[in-house]
Amino acid sequence: MQMRQFLNIALFIAISICALLLSVSCNGVNGENDSRTTTVILNVGIPGAELGVEERPWTRADAVEGTQRYVDAAQYEDIRTLRVIVSDGPKSIVYNHLFKVNTDFTVQQGSPMVTLTIEDVPVGEVSFYVIANESSILNAGESYDNDRITNALGNSTKIVHLDENRQFFPRTGPQIQEHGIPMTGSRRVTLSESVTSVTVTLIRSVAKINLKIENATTSEIKLTEVKFGAFNGNTMYLFPTETLDVPDNAGYIDLTYTPQDITVAGGEQSDWLAAYIYPAYATRSDGNPFTLQLKTLAGNTYGPTVFDDIIPAIPRNTQVNVLAKINTDVGLELKFEVADWESYDIIVPDFK
Repeated sequence: MQMRQFLNIALFIAISICALLLSVSCNGVNGENDSRTTTVILNVGIPGAELGVEERPWTRADAVEGTQRYVDAAQYEDIRTLRVIVSDGPKSIVYNHLFKVNTDFTVQQGSPMVTLTIEDVPVGEVSFYVIANESSILNAGESYDNDRITNALGNSTKIVHLDENRQFFPRTGPQIQEHGIPMTGSRRVTLSESVTSVTVTLIRSVAKINLKIENATTSEIKLTEVKFGAFNGNTMYLFPTETLDVPDNAGYIDLTYTPQDITVAGGEQSDWLAAYIYPAYATRSDGNPFTLQLKTLAGNTYGPTVFDDIIPAIPRNTQVNVLAKINTDVGLELKFEVADWESYDIIVPDFK
């Protein structure tokens, strides 16, 4: 009898140990991710926009032959590459891969999403990070590989993109043709064998300034300088943050262009002209930085004129649409709107 009791107790202990080992194997230690993996269907999109933007002419139909008059760069705001990074803990990267358009994925006209297949993703709580068009903010040969990411994080939880000499931005419309604009997004999810579909929404990392010039005089005006105030930044957080979207040490200078071929006939308007900038949270310690000044070949200077005293900042993924009216009485009048970058429609109230 005693031997039977001993065998029963030993059997019970053995079964308990096996159950404990199985539990650890399936569930991980202290609730951490287990060793199982799954294949994830990752959907990547931009809110309110089609990924395949309609092709538009680069030059005006009535432009002088041989000139490259800028019309609209919206068709170059599309997705060229997508880097997908998966993390299962602080500074723990379990997946990092660059997908290229027309090689690894396609963008269909009118489609709101790109779908990617991500294999061997750990089951449990993980974070997905997506960077679109990383070459628009990196030198040739550079990438957001694991080493670059971990080095950029250092002791922080945020990745800072610093463009001290403004090598990558600001950009005009024609200048984004090759690499596009940067976009990023992230999402934290809990994966299981039955939950394997994830959607990440991309946010454009830059802001867009749209400018149209109305010539209310009777004479032709040829612009020689377009100068915005000191809200041209040089840094941002790579992924959007809920509070201040740029580091405290961001630097701001004027944004000046010297166009060669912008001529506006009397009583006419120019086409919309675009510039892409880092998010702008410039201070007002030296006055309102959100201004515009125009100079003409005739030697006239209009402005600087403030957009509006209401503007506190120009966040990423927004567009500022400015209608500048030159007349002989007032000089330079401005009307503007700050709008979400949800579509390419630009609606600014006309001058009365």
